[in-house]
Amino acid sequence: MLGINIIDITEIHPSPMNHRTVFIEESLQELANSIATQGVIEPIMVRPSKIHEGKYEIVCGERRYRSSMIAQQSTIPAMIRDLTDDEALDIMITENLQRRDISPMEEAVAFLQLIERRKITISELAARFGKSEIYIRNRLRLNELIDEFRALIKKDLIPVSHGLELCKLDAKIQQDLYNSHYQEDNWNSWLTITSKELVKRINNISVDFEDALFSTLDCEKCTFNSRYSDLFCDKEKCTNKFCFETKNVAALTKKALKISNKLGADGIKCVFFQHSYAKDNVLSESIKATGIPVFDADFYDIECPPNYPERYNNEADENYAKRLTDYQKRLDRYEKLPEQGYVPAVNVYKDNLDTAYYVRQKQKDLNFANSHEETVKELLKKKDREFELELINTFDDLKQVFNLFPLPDKQKLTPLQNDILCYAMLKQIGESEYHRILPNLRLDHAEKQGVERVLKVIQPLNEKMRFKITMLFIKVTLSNYGLNNQLWRRTEAEVFLRFAGTVYPDQTEETQKIRKQKREKRIASIDEQINSLKE
Repeated sequence: MLGINIIDITEIHPSPMNHRTVFIEESLQELANSIATQGVIEPIMVRPSKIHEGKYEIVCGERRYRSSMIAQQSTIPAMIRDLTDDEALDIMITENLQRRDISPMEEAVAFLQLIERRKITISELAARFGKSEIYIRNRLRLNELIDEFRALIKKDLIPVSHGLELCKLDAKIQQDLYNSHYQEDNWNSWLTITSKELVKRINNISVDFEDALFSTLDCEKCTFNSRYSDLFCDKEKCTNKFCFETKNVAALTKKALKISNKLGADGIKCVFFQHSYAKDNVLSESIKATGIPVFDADFYDIECPPNYPERYNNEADENYAKRLTDYQKRLDRYEKLPEQGYVPAVNVYKDNLDTAYYVRQKQKDLNFANSHEETVKELLKKKDREFELELINTFDDLKQVFNLFPLPDKQKLTPLQNDILCYAMLKQIGESEYHRILPNLRLDHAEKQGVERVLKVIQPLNEKMRFKITMLFIKVTLSNYGLNNQLWRRTEAEVFLRFAGTVYPDQTEETQKIRKQKREKRIASIDEQINSLKE
């Protein structure tokens, strides 16, 4: 019944909506000691559980609940209220934000939840919690940090001021910085540097807008523009290097098409090439995707324009005059190449295209057929890659499904789920470990043949063997916790998809359907490019 009741503590469970995850053990123990002698003075707040029928979900007071468990209390006073998800979340967040020991990251998540789910404005948040709007905005910006930096702030290993600078960077740049400069055993660690020094180092990885090959009008109000967070900065810079380079590549690809089409209209074919010492694979692949082949310079003898000779210090007039004469001869020869029918060449190198080159072959001697065949091959490879991308993206989407949806309330694993659990434990244990108890298990060989073969290898394992695997799994997991690097492999991903289908069949089917449609759409575009090249 609604109101204040004395409830059996086993009938209560924490709420999955509560974003508070950190509880200090010493503080919990102190409260547990007090509860053991005086009981729970202030009742917790609960609501009827939507996950477990007949039980209750905590809205406020999870710390008192945890301490009561430590104090081995069998009951706890609780106020029962009938609340919707939004009402319960509002109360949870408000209570957490009023704690004295709330961490900056907990505040950041809480403010964002109120804005997204309760549609509260920043000015309303500032008035409600007695904070300035700048304070609220800075906390919200912390949500742009990758999980690794969030964890460092939660553990007080880096200050909030570090987070406010790092959150301006693209997630890929953040990940690079974390891997290279924020490991505790790294000799070049940035964990202890000042915020001022961090700003200096971040500026070194930013890009000047002067180097942009595209229109920067849309960048003026972008949050990655250095002026966005500092109106008085000396020079505008882009702190999202990946976005900047992507736009530069798109602009150069468009320029390559324009050059090719312009010469083609005059009946002239040109060659796009790159030197091995100045390769930009991203740019060259982008140009190739339009149907324009890009060759390595080794395939052709490239003629480049001569450089005007600069005079050396104390160089004799006679020697310099001779070098000028040689330069003029080379220039005259270079300028006559178009008249002789030699093929124009475009040098593709990082951040630019240079059209001042020629191939030392004439139009009639240059075979472009092979170049189109190579382009078709590249597009076919790209087509195959789309199937891999579909699996990878579906894999990532379904991992999110497990994060967002509660696990079903079932008592027993299905036979397929049991086999998948056994496979997951074997993968975590590692081949060298499980071969001690299963020397004849050829799991690595089965994986090369696909998911069906893997499951056939797992199925015959009896309960005795599975018990040993479970024991070994617990031992390895606990001894190696946090040390294993997870590498994506096709068979493992397919097993995970099969597992997801047994737990969330509807969401899995819908996710796979959406990813398949996107893959088919991209493949149709690739097929159009291939057909146009074959015509």
